[in-house]
Amino acid sequence: MLDELNGRLDLKRVHFLGHLPYQQYLTVLQISTVHVYLTYPFVLSWSLLEAMSAGCLVVGSRTPPVEEVMRDGENGRLSTSSMWKRWPTGLRLHSRQIATAAATKFA
Repeated sequence: MLDELNGRLDLKRVHFLGHLPYQQYLTVLQISTVHVYLTYPFVLSWSLLEAMSAGCLVVGSRTPPVEEVMRDGENGRLSTSSMWKRWPTGLRLHSRQIATAAATKFA
């Protein structure tokens, strides 16, 4: 996936943490600004709910399980699979909401 982004992503701002103990995972969510949940789930994952409860701005898949808990523009941003190929652009489109979420969270 990183090859597909071809240098369009500032890797200083993205962290690949691997497997974390649960408490450490929750701490990471609490200090995160954005949680990207781009998947096609058959059931809703706990990670999405935990990210929402930690106050992260969630950019999620526009799929039925996700739409059960997220409303686009109200408690997160929903995107279609056609947008996933351009997700760095999509995140930039939501940058005002991301900046507002960060300012609120870290105020």
